[in-house]
Amino acid sequence: MSLPSTRSLRVLVLTVTILLGCTLAQKNSSSVRIAANLPISIPLVPGTFNLIYETLLTVMPEMISSINNDTSLLRNTTLNLSITDSRNLQPLMLGGMLRESRTGAAAAIGGIFDLEALALATSSTVLKFPVVIQYSGLPSLSDRALYPFTCRMVPSYINQVGVIFDLFDHFYGITKQIQWKQPAVVSGANPYGISLGEEFIKRAGSRDFFVTTYQQFLGTTNTISAEVGDITPQILSLKDSKARVFVALLQTIDMQ
Repeated sequence: MSLPSTRSLRVLVLTVTILLGCTLAQKNSSSVRIAANLPISIPLVPGTFNLIYETLLTVMPEMISSINNDTSLLRNTTLNLSITDSRNLQPLMLGGMLRESRTGAAAAIGGIFDLEALALATSSTVLKFPVVIQYSGLPSLSDRALYPFTCRMVPSYINQVGVIFDLFDHFYGITKQIQWKQPAVVSGANPYGISLGEEFIKRAGSRDFFVTTYQQFLGTTNTISAEVGDITPQILSLKDSKARVFVALLQTIDMQ
């Protein structure tokens, strides 16, 4: 996961501004509150995630201030930002969203982890409360029927599947080795791995590929205390498949 640039954060807040358009059209309010739901205090993997939160906490208020200072964006309206520490606990996260929706917030920002994003998107539908998902690329978040009040900032993970097939086709064209057309696939049993695994299997036939085996292992990508059990059976199945090209549909903690 790459760090969010100032440009991407500006786009995030501007997206929230657009999302608020319908709300503002129905409210004669000079002050609009946006609720940011971030797992600030959990002990995450050192490095990337911590820097993301530090960047968000620093830059988001600056972006709100930038929008407020630009009178061409929201005339006679001031945006206010409230930040809630969800500690990556879904009860706290959903409770905070319910509270914000009932106390006058116009929209929420959150969804760094996939399971967190799904919970926020589902709650936004139930509460009819707009939410902007920051980093999750789960394909289901694009379903307008399921999540009509959800706006996503990151494209669907599904786009990765076509790129993988294109890459393998490229090397097959160079080497003419059939192994490039017969990959084995492994993923975690989590929303990311399951959604991409299903899509990979579904597209394989139409792209003239044959998946020799598809293996999943139990684990979690939603907490730092991720513990994966013995994955020897999955490894042996990959070995027995005789494949020489492997697709690992894994996120950071899965890889570890």
